[in-house]
Amino acid sequence: MNAKFTGGSLDKARLDTLVDAVYAIALTLLVLDLKLPDGLRTFEVPAHLRDMLPKIAIYAIAFSTVALLWVCHHYYSTLVTGTDFTHVMLNLSPLLLVSLVPFTAAAMGAYHNSSWAVATFTLNVAVICFLYVLNWAHCRRRLVPAQIDRRLLDTMSANAWYSLGGEILATALAFIVPVLGIAVAAVMVPAGFAAMARLEPRIMEAVKER
Repeated sequence: MNAKFTGGSLDKARLDTLVDAVYAIALTLLVLDLKLPDGLRTFEVPAHLRDMLPKIAIYAIAFSTVALLWVCHHYYSTLVTGTDFTHVMLNLSPLLLVSLVPFTAAAMGAYHNSSWAVATFTLNVAVICFLYVLNWAHCRRRLVPAQIDRRLLDTMSANAWYSLGGEILATALAFIVPVLGIAVAAVMVPAGFAAMARLEPRIMEAVKER
């Protein structure tokens, strides 16, 4: 048994509930930026819907990104046996930024040709990823049982770093060509879900053996 492993002295159920609630609210608020102007005549609706296509695309990217962050948190958390003060703080800090995503996504949707607007969203997600990298590093030291396959934990750590690197790349590209930043942010979503799908059998097996 790893001498540093404590398992956490507090039950993490309430923390997981809070995390789930904030993510649910953030996902719901994203759609509020999508609305047609009041008082449109019937023949004007198709044109306005067409004009909203970029906003709808941004909504899809933002929703999928937040959903991916939640999925990653959910799967990684299954290997964590408890919580402690550091773990609580490293979960609360990203929630501050998760709740900011509806604003940064709205800015990118309204000004998708602006480097700063796009970078505001991608940098927001990058900082969330960075905090989760720190969180996972702490969990590996203190809150994940020593019998869990180290190769699995290494792969999960690498995936977390890849996600951070992708969002940093998206932020850098946003200042060159904003649409490239958006494109990288969009590509990160299916890549992330695919990575989690590949990890799922190994995580499920680790949970059974815990």
